[in-house]
Amino acid sequence: MASSAPPRPPAEGAAPAAGAAARNLWLVPLYQAAAFGYAVIPFLWFLVSARGFDLKEYASLQSVYYCATLVAEVPTGLLADRLGRKVVLILAVISQAAGFVAFANARDFAAFACAQILLGLGQAMLSGTTAAILYDSLLALGREREYLRFETRATISRLCGSSFAFLVGGWLGATFGMEATAWASAGFSCVALPLAIAIAEPPRSGDSHSGASVFALLRASVRDLWSRTDLRWVAAVFALLFVELRMAFHLYTPGLERAGLTAPLAVGTIYALLNVVAAVSTRFAPRLAESFGEGGLLILLSLVLAASFAGLGFSTAVGSVLGWFVLQQVPFGVHFPVVASFVNHRVPSSRRATTLSCLSLLGRASFASAFPIVGAVADTAGLARTLLGIAVAFLVATIALGFVGRQVNSLSDGTSFPAP
Repeated sequence: MASSAPPRPPAEGAAPAAGAAARNLWLVPLYQAAAFGYAVIPFLWFLVSARGFDLKEYASLQSVYYCATLVAEVPTGLLADRLGRKVVLILAVISQAAGFVAFANARDFAAFACAQILLGLGQAMLSGTTAAILYDSLLALGREREYLRFETRATISRLCGSSFAFLVGGWLGATFGMEATAWASAGFSCVALPLAIAIAEPPRSGDSHSGASVFALLRASVRDLWSRTDLRWVAAVFALLFVELRMAFHLYTPGLERAGLTAPLAVGTIYALLNVVAAVSTRFAPRLAESFGEGGLLILLSLVLAASFAGLGFSTAVGSVLGWFVLQQVPFGVHFPVVASFVNHRVPSSRRATTLSCLSLLGRASFASAFPIVGAVADTAGLARTLLGIAVAFLVATIALGFVGRQVNSLSDGTSFPAP
């Protein structure tokens, strides 16, 4: 959380580095807006179902994507910590552009899977790297206590960029066909490339691992997440939130189809408006974290998501379905700045990206293992019953983590937990 303490001044003679770090504070949000211009996302289900795939195969393709991120997640975090964040940001958008081009030309499962692997590699390189470079830039300026506020701004920029891309995708899908949305996504990644090149590599604070091997960095990051009670707890909560949010996101289009809404322009507009709601919600992240504590807020967000799945299970009308989708945007917009703030203030700079990548890996592994099962169950039991089952499972997991969180003594630094 932001502090009222005055910023710590940068070291004498560091004016050029400080100037570059200050430019990063607006370059990184712009980069995120372009890099996350995924115009194809609202239309993934329509695109693959037009090729004859069912929900189970669609879920399997998403698992290919998340398995690719699993394989690349920690190595790319290590690469960012060892060779620099800027290099990884450049490689990320190149990989994404290639993946979207492959997606536009895919016709069978193998081709779609190859595209998903490239996209997963790009997403793995983005994961944690933007948060790390933003925190290190603030650290170079002596303003690291303001991280949550700046991460909130960056998240809003990312969500607004995605909203614009969804609108563009809706128009392109209605006018030129679904493949055009993948080409547009590749174009947004190309726009992000010069922004990545313009970002400066900020100086990083050293510790005993500054010159360590990648294996030492990985061991230190895993040790942090496993041996420290506060980080172990937030890793478990983040994994649960990741599964809840990704499950919701990838069921948007099948849910809209179930409600009879399939027009590309309408779907793109709905996705764009949902992201706007998430962006507005993100603005309140610092205030909510101050009111509930970072840990308590994360538990509340998980409870909201569990309730939304139960509501969706009972909903068939377009209005009620959209209402629950809108509610899900609050956790979507708020959770990451809070989690990143929680972790960044507890982990040294030299392994910050690696630790965030380990955290992301845990979330992606959880989702990759769960979503194909959900897809298979939905194909046999129906989407409504599946959503109700998901809601019960998420509620039980959230209550359990809430009780555990109340016993974590190391979270007594102002973090409070609501009674489940």
